[in-house]
Amino acid sequence: MKSFNIEFPLSIGTYVSKEEDGVVHVDQVYQYIIDTNGIFVVIMLDALTSPRLSTPIQLDAFINNWEEFKKKDDIDDIIKR
Repeated sequence: MKSFNIEFPLSIGTYVSKEEDGVVHVDQVYQYIIDTNGIFVVIMLDALTSPRLSTPIQLDAFINNWEEFKKKDDIDDIIKR
């Protein structure tokens, strides 16, 4: 069996955000999947308000569409919405 090292862009549990139609969605990295088709990310969509798991997202699409959520002070405001 071959061995290899992979560095993932974000740790599991990291909050990420994506803006759609003027609404910022705060999601959370749930797991990475590695198979013969590539590397995928599963995220907990709307992790703070209405959590549900996404379908696997290609790593490139994830990197291009989400960014690390750095406004930790805003989490309480998001939960209250």
